[in-house]
Amino acid sequence: MATHSAIEPKLLGIIEAAARNPDKAAGSDAQKIGDFYASDMDEAKIEQLGMRPLQATLGRIAAVRDKRKLPALFAALRLADVKLAYPLSIHQDAKDATRYVADIAQSGLGLPDRDYDLKPDDAKLSGTLVQYGLHIERILTLAGVADAAANASAIVALETAIARIQCGARCRTAIPAKSTTQERFRHRKWTVKH
Repeated sequence: MATHSAIEPKLLGIIEAAARNPDKAAGSDAQKIGDFYASDMDEAKIEQLGMRPLQATLGRIAAVRDKRKLPALFAALRLADVKLAYPLSIHQDAKDATRYVADIAQSGLGLPDRDYDLKPDDAKLSGTLVQYGLHIERILTLAGVADAAANASAIVALETAIARIQCGARCRTAIPAKSTTQERFRHRKWTVKH
């Protein structure tokens, strides 16, 4: 069996060949893959465009003034593959393969676990949280966002608020993996009527 490290160079070769091939059929997988890869590697074009490709999406987010508008916004963002605080996925039911279920999971944190936000007395974790805030500020500055420092602080505060209500790694592992409680924790169903 080939390993990931052995397959990756072969896949890259296929993708790069698709990007270089001028004779690929319009609409073919090779054309789509090649064009996608070429657009991703065109750093000059990316720098030239800056934030313009995101302006419509950012405008839509900024325009939300009523929480009843959030479901439509979240659906649109999900279709654009934007990661949300509570991502939705659809798959076969783990207990009944004849049914599909929608899962809502917890997410929304940029750091690996909620402890980074909630343990200010841990020097390593709190130091990482400070660096994370500075990283967000730098990204916002590079994106041309006004008042990047205040916005970065607001983002970290929002993630900390999310962390307070999430179940972290210790919470999930405190319940024995094979226990009935753990099973209920992972497999709780509700019927949604619309």
